[in-house]
Amino acid sequence: MTDGTNSTGSTLSITVENINDAPVVDAAVEVVVRVEEDDFDNTGARVEDVDDAISDVDAGALVGIAIIAVDDVDGGAFEFSLDGGATFEPVGAVSEASALRLAGGNQTRLRLVPPPGSNESFNVTYVAWDQTDGGGSGSRADVSGARGSDTAFSSATGVIEFNIDPVNDAPVFTTPPPNPVVADEGEELIVSIPVFDEDGPELAVRLEGSTLPASAVVDLGTPINGSAAGTVTVTLTWTPLFSDAGDYTFTLVADDSLLEASLVVNVRAVAIDVDGDGVPDTVEALIGTSPGSNDSDGDTISDLEELGPDPQNPPDSDDDGIIDAFDDDSDGDGVPDSV
Repeated sequence: MTDGTNSTGSTLSITVENINDAPVVDAAVEVVVRVEEDDFDNTGARVEDVDDAISDVDAGALVGIAIIAVDDVDGGAFEFSLDGGATFEPVGAVSEASALRLAGGNQTRLRLVPPPGSNESFNVTYVAWDQTDGGGSGSRADVSGARGSDTAFSSATGVIEFNIDPVNDAPVFTTPPPNPVVADEGEELIVSIPVFDEDGPELAVRLEGSTLPASAVVDLGTPINGSAAGTVTVTLTWTPLFSDAGDYTFTLVADDSLLEASLVVNVRAVAIDVDGDGVPDTVEALIGTSPGSNDSDGDTISDLEELGPDPQNPPDSDDDGIIDAFDDDSDGDGVPDSV
């Protein structure tokens, strides 16, 4: 100050008090977390990884979020961990009046437990939290009132998008046949074996290690090309002869070009012998002996003995044009075989 002749000086001190500035969310920054299909034990993402979308002008400001909404995950769930992923708890119901605080840092994680087979995306909506309100990580806060300015919460909201990446699924034999499949002599056997693949990219079935006779036909169905779900049906068709009686096996391998699944099929061909004489019914029907009697000509000699080792070519011991199984005097000596 001066009067034109003398002057004096004084100092004015201004103190600017430091007050908190609310964090800011840049909604234009995408925060995406990728989860593999059916990875039910994934460790999720660190809450700290949303850093790129949050800024704070205060020096040394801490990072955190307060979750105010989550998409409905039918068959799955959002979960959080405060111990680095060792244990997880459900996020549960959240709202602006009951927001879930999660602090940044390596110990706090957020994950999506995906619904089985899903390839969808699910979102978490949050406000930024600078941890200056005294609340703890994992606790609830009411952020429905004032936000921004000097509060601990941002006025704008952000979104964390959880994308489920598809993973190829192996083909599945949806209806395996009985073990073993029983094929009765003389009866047509038809067995259908469907194999399903839910995501392609293709599906074909091949036959390996078959011990089936040539009369048994295995139709491997029509291969599928494309990424959509589909079914290929394998069909076994066989009418076994008495000579086919025994055990057989074959292996089906379903291949979607990325993964394979295999199925071993066991088949048992059974010769039918109602009268228990050791001669299959189909042979008795072929040569005319009775499948209901073990001694068709009643001479007290069994059909099995009279038909010999090759029942399809039965003997005629006396060359009289009558096979022994029907001839009551098979040796032509004039004495009935029954005597």
